[in-house]
Amino acid sequence: MIDNKDIEIKEVDCESIRLKICYKDKVFEIHYNRAGVNNFIETDLAINLAIEDFINHILKYWEILDLTLENKKVVIPEDEVTQNYFISGIFAQGGENDNEKELLDIYYLARRELNANYIITDKVISVATDSTGFANITPYKEVDIKELLDKRLAIIRVARENKIPISYKNKTKDIINNNKDRYNEDIKLSKKLYKEFKSRWEYIRDFRGLHVGLRDDKYLEATTEIMWEFEALRYRDKPIGIINSVASRIDELYESMVVQGNRNYAKIYL
Repeated sequence: MIDNKDIEIKEVDCESIRLKICYKDKVFEIHYNRAGVNNFIETDLAINLAIEDFINHILKYWEILDLTLENKKVVIPEDEVTQNYFISGIFAQGGENDNEKELLDIYYLARRELNANYIITDKVISVATDSTGFANITPYKEVDIKELLDKRLAIIRVARENKIPISYKNKTKDIINNNKDRYNEDIKLSKKLYKEFKSRWEYIRDFRGLHVGLRDDKYLEATTEIMWEFEALRYRDKPIGIINSVASRIDELYESMVVQGNRNYAKIYL
C-alpha cells in the first residue's frame, strides 16, 4: 500500500499543487488545480482529496499494467484504460520502460489492421497503404572500382589517340582513390541494413501488420530508422554518393567515346 507520508507535496503557484512519489521503482507526479480555495480548511481538504485521487490513479495504473502483461492481450478496453492519468501518459509519450512499451504495443496490435501492399524481395522493398508509403528502396548497385579506373584509362587513351584535349580539373582519379576504402565499407553496411530492413518488414507482414494509430508502433518506428540510415549512405557528400556521381560521368563518356566511337568532343573533363 501507499503511505501518505511518502508523498511529496509542493505548492507550485497560488492555484496548483504538485504531488510526487516513487512507488515500485517508478516516479509518479501530477499537478492539481486548487483555484477557488480560500482558506486553510479548504486547502487541507483540497490536498487530502488530491492525495486520495493521486493514490487511486497509481493503484489503477499498476492494476491495468499487471493485468495486461499477465494476459498478453487487451482485457480492459482502450477508451477505459486511458481514463487513468498515468496510462494515458503512456499513450501520449510512448512509455518510459519495457513494461509500458509492451502494454502500448498490445493495445496497438489490437486495433483495426490497415490494408497494405507488401513487396519484399532481395531486389526491392516497397510497402504502402492506399494513402501512405512506408518503404520504397532497392539495394545499391555496387561499382567495381578497378573496372571504373580501367574505363577512365580507356577514355584517356581514345582522347589522346584522337587529339581530344583533356582537363583533369575534376580530379576523378583522386576522388576515386580517396573514397574507395570507405565506399567498400559503406556498401557492406548497406547490404547489412537492407537485409535487416527486409527481415523486419517480413516480420511486420507475417506477424504484426500495420494498425490504426501508427504513431504507437515503436517496432515500425525502429524499422523506419534503419531505412533512414540506409538512405543516408547515398547522400552526395558520402562515399557512395561521391563514387556514384563520378561513375555516372565516366560511364557516360565511356559509352560514347569507347563503345560508340564518338569523337565529337572539343574537350573532356576528368
